[in-house]
Amino acid sequence: MFLRVLLVALSLGLTLGLASPHAVAQSPSASALALAGLPDTNRPWTGQDYAKAAELLGKRGVALPSTADRRGAIIIQRLSSLDNLAALRNREVPVATRLGECSKIMISTSSILSLYVTAMSGKSAEKYSDEVIRLVAFVLHASAASIDLTDELQATLPQDDKNPARADALKKVRAGVTTSYMGAAGSLAARDYYSEAELSSLLEAMAITFPRLKKAFDPDSIKALIPQLEAHKATLKDVRDVQKTESMIAELKRMDQGGR
Repeated sequence: MFLRVLLVALSLGLTLGLASPHAVAQSPSASALALAGLPDTNRPWTGQDYAKAAELLGKRGVALPSTADRRGAIIIQRLSSLDNLAALRNREVPVATRLGECSKIMISTSSILSLYVTAMSGKSAEKYSDEVIRLVAFVLHASAASIDLTDELQATLPQDDKNPARADALKKVRAGVTTSYMGAAGSLAARDYYSEAELSSLLEAMAITFPRLKKAFDPDSIKALIPQLEAHKATLKDVRDVQKTESMIAELKRMDQGGR
């Protein structure tokens, strides 16, 4: 279980790190996707729904959904909806089961995001900036959910638990989540590709998930994030974005001094 979550987090981090240049956007064949069995977009999706969507979108000849297309926008909205993560907070379901569900969602999201990153190498004048930002923001929220679930699981273990495999797995999960966050932070520098509104949306997701994800940051990632955010702050015009960035920088500096 933990190994699967780790692999997801690492793959998401690598995907996010590549999410800068982009192009391409064919209009998706909504009817073709629906006929092929795309899950119902009028309800929250489960891990299995995400897996089905990733399978369908990954087929040769199937165009990726675009927010420029009405049906495509509906699909992207469902893919990136935080409603899909609500069931992960249901404590009536065993935490191990919810961790498995979170893993399925993240694996499939990683696959779908990879499709967009690959498509960005196309020669079309169009681009997938809006779609990528929405998916990256969702990844951050899903990563935060995975941290919550691992914390919940740890709380059920004996305080003197010394299982080395479990401790190593938890450490690697947190490292993978950190990679994802740093990938998102790196995307803030891609101002030639993303609009001000898109970068503001990404920053919002980073700020919201920061209090939970910061627990996973190691000293090296903290030191790396500070100048990244300071560089982004220098480009900001919206006072609210400046305040969010300053708040994260201040907390990272406090953590860099040994505070947690």
